Amino acid sequence: MCVYKGMGRKIALLALVSLALTGCADGGHSGEGGGGRGSGGTPGASEPAPDVVGEWVLAEGSDAEGSLRNLGTPVTLVLTDESTVAGMAPCNSYAGDYALTAASLSFTAVTRTEVACSSLSVESRYFAALERVDHVERSGETLTLTGDDVTLSFSLLAKLSVD
Repeated sequence: MCVYKGMGRKIALLALVSLALTGCADGGHSGEGGGGRGSGGTPGASEPAPDVVGEWVLAEGSDAEGSLRNLGTPVTLVLTDESTVAGMAPCNSYAGDYALTAASLSFTAVTRTEVACSSLSVESRYFAALERVDHVERSGETLTLTGDDVTLSFSLLAKLSVD
């Protein structure tokens, strides 16, 4: 049984998103070069990176062990302009960084809370899948992340904008 359900999970997600967006208060990008929007890319890259910024919900997924689709609770992925990632897995919230170049995507320094629940084993598979992601493709409001024996397809919940 999860310690935090319903409102507690939403508050935790909002707190993570707020922390992730705090970096935008300085007016946008820090340093030189492109951010995570997908337009930055590596100079000379053959294709532009897709726009991945937004709040996404896992629609379906799989790894070598099978389906990651019915996890009991919505699994979210929030990608910001500042190349940060946050979200809610079946039991825990998580946050970290991502790197995007052309169609290549990777997640780094991902940390998570440590709430115990009955879905912890499948949640571990979700986090392992995120670690194996190395490719991203966007088609309309669908974001597909792939890697070695991993496919995660997300549907856009909301486009994030920072004014």
